[in-house]
Amino acid sequence: MYVVYQAYDDNTAEILDIGSYGRKLMTEQELIIFGNKHDVLGLSVSGHKINYITAYNCLSFSSEEEANEYIKYNNLSYQNKRYMCGYWWVFEKKNNKIHVDYYVCNYKGEEVTYVGEDNKGKTLYTPYIQAAKSFNKKEAGEKAALMRKNSKTGTYWTTQRVVVS
Repeated sequence: MYVVYQAYDDNTAEILDIGSYGRKLMTEQELIIFGNKHDVLGLSVSGHKINYITAYNCLSFSSEEEANEYIKYNNLSYQNKRYMCGYWWVFEKKNNKIHVDYYVCNYKGEEVTYVGEDNKGKTLYTPYIQAAKSFNKKEAGEKAALMRKNSKTGTYWTTQRVVVS
């Protein structure tokens, strides 16, 4: 069984495999393909798009009585209880998505240069991520592609994904 363990606002998610306890961060395209092939708690996919992503807390109990006691104490639904891999599992919706920012940058060895803007919208370059301009995923990709195309020095501009806690 698969469960959405962390959900991000850029339509990416961390998927937990209950059988192996493995976790994998998947992009939007990977989630669509995976969701069409597998049943994933917290992920709804139809055709080529994601309907919704919801993260779940996953708690395991060695006995059904312990699981029932937890459900009763926390006022949860008994439908959220399942028996798998020798344990009783209780799944609880987190109801939050973690915010993700994207930055445009280039790497030269260990040095990173970020793209920023001044008050008038003029492009500035900075080694500090705090002074860089944050973008959404699409805008960052477009800006990086434009900067690669217009680079007179052959500098390779790319995007950097930063999870904001």
